[in-house]
Amino acid sequence: MAKLPKGTTLTNTEYTQLLKETYPTVNIKPLEDYISPQAVIKHYCDGCNKVWLDKPANLINLSHTILRHECESSVFDRIGKAGSSRLMNGNRKGMKKSAEEIELIANGVQLLSVGYSAYEVGEYLGVSVQLLTWWGKHLGIDMKDEGVNYTVRSNNEKKREGIREVLKLAREITRLLEEKKMKKEEKENKADK
Repeated sequence: MAKLPKGTTLTNTEYTQLLKETYPTVNIKPLEDYISPQAVIKHYCDGCNKVWLDKPANLINLSHTILRHECESSVFDRIGKAGSSRLMNGNRKGMKKSAEEIELIANGVQLLSVGYSAYEVGEYLGVSVQLLTWWGKHLGIDMKDEGVNYTVRSNNEKKREGIREVLKLAREITRLLEEKKMKKEEKENKADK
């Protein structure tokens, strides 16, 4: 089984060949340039015409796990009934999931497993953050956050940092304008003498 350690530098051709060795029965191609094992890029499978985002390291190194790529299958198909809950079984009003929604959730779980936060994935894919968090916990994924509060706090901190930067810049501009004014006054005073 091929391994792709962190920091491995490959060309697109070498990475495509490694995918062929890892998945000999299907043709998986990177749709974006290979950057590093940890950089998330788009992939395409000829077998099922599926396009998804994943890290090269995950496709290669986790090919023997439940997160591997299987044509016409999702992570949830492979989990089976063990993963069903009131959130997924359709008993709640409006909770019945179509195949497309389940595929979105499966992709979301893969993104959680590679280090994205539940909030980021939920916003990007349009999937419930709570649902992604539940599945992440259920599958034992060490998540960056456990929902909205952490990311909202981070966003607020980022906003505050941005405001601090703007205020710092405003102070610097004020200081420069005052210096310019003082120099102008000094020139006028020298010219008057």
